[in-house]
Amino acid sequence: LVGAAGEHLPERRESPQTRRDALTARGRQVLDAVPVASRARVDAIARLAGVGLLEVRAVLGRLHAAGLVDVAPTGWRLVPEVPG
Repeated sequence: LVGAAGEHLPERRESPQTRRDALTARGRQVLDAVPVASRARVDAIARLAGVGLLEVRAVLGRLHAAGLVDVAPTGWRLVPEVPG
């Protein structure tokens, strides 16, 4: 009367992959320090992320190339994620 182990487990569902899933730990750390609504200068992002200024500049460049952040003369901010 007892079924085999795991026989009645629900099917595993995985959430869809996003561009953020491919980020390194350092990339996620810097991205988490970038504001959503306002803009921030590189030095403020570096301070909040706890990462050196030169490294933050490099990471922000990669995040910008990936379309995750936007830059303007007043600073950096997150690009809103479009559900898809």
